[in-house]
Amino acid sequence: MKTISLRDNVAGRHGDVLRSSAIFYVRETSTTRSTVSFMNYWKLKRGVDVAVIASTREMSGRLVHRERLHFELGDVINYRAPVKGDFEGSIEIEVFATRNMVIPYSAIVCIYETAVGYSVVHGYARAYSSHEIEEGRTLTIGREGCWTIRDDERTRSIAVVHNGSLPMAGQTVRLRVSNYNGESIDSLIGWGELKPFETRMVRPSDHVDGLTQHLRGLPGQAQIDFELGGGFTRMLIGNERLDGSDLQVTHSNFDYSRQSTDLTEPGAVGHMVVPRCGGLASRVVVYGQSHPGRYVAKRDGINAAQFASGETTWIEDVAGSTLSFVSVDRPLATRLVTAIEVGRAGDSIRGECSLGMLTALQPPKRMWWGTIAATNAASTRLVIHDLPEIYGGITASAMLEFALYSAGNHEPLKSTISASQLSEFDDGVEIEKIWIDAAAHLGGQAGYYTLFCEYGGLSAYSLMENKHGSVCLEHGF
Repeated sequence: MKTISLRDNVAGRHGDVLRSSAIFYVRETSTTRSTVSFMNYWKLKRGVDVAVIASTREMSGRLVHRERLHFELGDVINYRAPVKGDFEGSIEIEVFATRNMVIPYSAIVCIYETAVGYSVVHGYARAYSSHEIEEGRTLTIGREGCWTIRDDERTRSIAVVHNGSLPMAGQTVRLRVSNYNGESIDSLIGWGELKPFETRMVRPSDHVDGLTQHLRGLPGQAQIDFELGGGFTRMLIGNERLDGSDLQVTHSNFDYSRQSTDLTEPGAVGHMVVPRCGGLASRVVVYGQSHPGRYVAKRDGINAAQFASGETTWIEDVAGSTLSFVSVDRPLATRLVTAIEVGRAGDSIRGECSLGMLTALQPPKRMWWGTIAATNAASTRLVIHDLPEIYGGITASAMLEFALYSAGNHEPLKSTISASQLSEFDDGVEIEKIWIDAAAHLGGQAGYYTLFCEYGGLSAYSLMENKHGSVCLEHGF
């Protein structure tokens, strides 16, 4: 299988990118609303003018609507499927330019709102461009994992797969589910032909008898193998209430125990900061689909966990600290997939923010941007932290330059905060404390923040919570 190279990714070795895109699963019912949201970062970050096309399709892949979108009223677009009545399908956003956009996958999110749930996922799947297919710049054989399942008498896990522009012959899909103790059950699923742009839902409970009993009331993990026709294999994954009242989603990741990736230099260490998030960051999951080897996770120099590839590990009580990962028996892979579990005590489904560790291979990043919830839908706090183990540490005199962009005007709100206040962002700072007029500026719609700091060693997240206590953490771009 094709090697997934972090070095190529951070260097932007994607060819001449004149088309960038993302496909999202959307559901419009009496219990669920889906909004595809994005900022004109192509213009703001690179000075590139773009044309944006939105295509709405049924689950079968049949096109039902296509239109061009414009940043006429503001620098943010919030787009819903232009359909009447109940609808389940996909929205594809394609972005075209005459100058190299560098990255072919778009920085776009989809917001899912249910009766009590609020969840956000960034772009996960996309249909490859024809020249990418011709040049072999594709990965269409899916070995996807890093999928937490929480099936019980009220909850079922889901995954959504999007085919690309080419038909895919019938195939046998392998699904594996493992409980908290690592005990696994395999199921083989017969798939008929995938039509171009078809979206397919996978519910493990439909294929594994006694799944709830197998999980024993604790979170488990799922992996799935399949192949697509001209589509990137990343999936939307999550858990939902059977009555549709709650939904939490994130995206899958490669099974690096079988999908090769590049390695770091001998002796390299990976780091993961776990912000406190106001007490809402409960624990860290290190997914079992890691590069073959044995690992140690340390907190403040003390062993917090030991694990091997194939073993999913939950690390408790690490909020407000930094985890360091080392490989015991071989060079550390450039990727180790992790997530922060977030939630408030109560009945809402817990969410996960899919992340990973950072190594010295990760270059400094001076500009961040990310989603801000419509203030009548959820509150938003910005969570920001430093990683001095890699970047040396920010000075107290450095400045954090913020801007808030909306769908209703082209004049962002701006604010500058001293880095001496950075520690406050570990719990999250309400957007109203950064921009006093944030609610009026957003006008009842989702917006976007930007953060610029010359230092380049910060990371930023949006921490969102609705009135029902549904919590979502999403990292910035």
